[in-house]
Amino acid sequence: CSFTCNMSYAVEWSTFAIFFAEQHNWRSATWAGICQTAGDLAAAVLMGLLKNMPHPNLDELHGVRKLWHGTFSHPYLLVVFVLGWAICNAGLAVPLLALGIASQVLMGTVYVFTMKGITDLNLFYSLGDSKAFLQLQVQCKNADAIGCLLAGGLSFPLYEFNPIAPFVLCSGVSLLTFIVVTIGFCCRVGFGQEIETAEAQRARRLGLRRVSTWKSVKSTIEDDDE
Repeated sequence: CSFTCNMSYAVEWSTFAIFFAEQHNWRSATWAGICQTAGDLAAAVLMGLLKNMPHPNLDELHGVRKLWHGTFSHPYLLVVFVLGWAICNAGLAVPLLALGIASQVLMGTVYVFTMKGITDLNLFYSLGDSKAFLQLQVQCKNADAIGCLLAGGLSFPLYEFNPIAPFVLCSGVSLLTFIVVTIGFCCRVGFGQEIETAEAQRARRLGLRRVSTWKSVKSTIEDDDE
């Protein structure tokens, strides 16, 4: 997901100005820059609004509500964002200026939420172990770097071949990532349960010992207070 996210965004960073100027005759550098940052700012506002919203327990929901909250909860929330990358890239490939601008703005929002989602899952799977968390983060940053490297090397050759080719490629990569990661999570934790519950059941089924150091730290603090 880190690879896909940064590859798509780096392709858009490197080509959006020339793409809009040559394909849509839109040459306003000021407004293009505003659109480039508007999505990031919108994400910050949305995060502030959503952080205090209550999260229902999936194990207590049924029907459409369970499907909705299961889709927009971790781990599947991350693949929703990856699907968003496929849609945004496809939107840039469509010859409509309004749709192209909307896709450009949404890319900033999707980027921020994708990176937050990746960090949240790394934090969850580290089980409070700072070393494990840093190892997961390093792997993600390596994937980020590879994605940006490929974007830098492929963007302009593909653009010269066909102006929409970079976005078609990124849309395809995002869609492939969406499929692979969705199947991976389905095989690992299933669907319709809280991720903590699903991982605990998986650990018991495989005979694994799943120890969270968050609890250990909390217990140590409580003992010190006493």
